[in-house]
Amino acid sequence: MLMLWCSLKDLTDRKVLILWEGSAMDQAIRELMPMCQHGFKKQEEGVAAQEQARALLRRLQAEGLYR
Repeated sequence: MLMLWCSLKDLTDRKVLILWEGSAMDQAIRELMPMCQHGFKKQEEGVAAQEQARALLRRLQAEGLYR
């Protein structure tokens, strides 16, 4: 879950993925945001999730998705 959050956050922060305000995805992200932004219990969890997110994005980019 943390890996997916990091991936989506990266895409939305870079404006690669733009969520329509009020859409189901926008609402889901808004529900998850406080939980994920509160912090990770262990720093290693956050680092691992970010590394996995980068690996996921590299795979998607290799398939021609995202920049």
